[in-house]
Amino acid sequence: MFEGEIKWISAFIKSRKGGFFRVVTFTVFGTEKETAKVYLDPENRNYSRWEPLLTEGVVLKNLMWQDREKGTIDGDSPVEEV
Repeated sequence: MFEGEIKWISAFIKSRKGGFFRVVTFTVFGTEKETAKVYLDPENRNYSRWEPLLTEGVVLKNLMWQDREKGTIDGDSPVEEV
């Protein structure tokens, strides 16, 4: 698990399947200028864990990679504010 700072939060984006999602980008700590992103769907149960933390500049811990090569964070990460 790792830590990262929220750098940008998108407005809600309409998906191809008719739902909505947000993209949140991070600067990952402990690496050289690495960035990552997570896609959050308010219809998923994990969204309630993320929603109160969605503020630019907030540092989160317990982030997990979904796919490090693609720079995506797992939406089921047990995130907490540092």
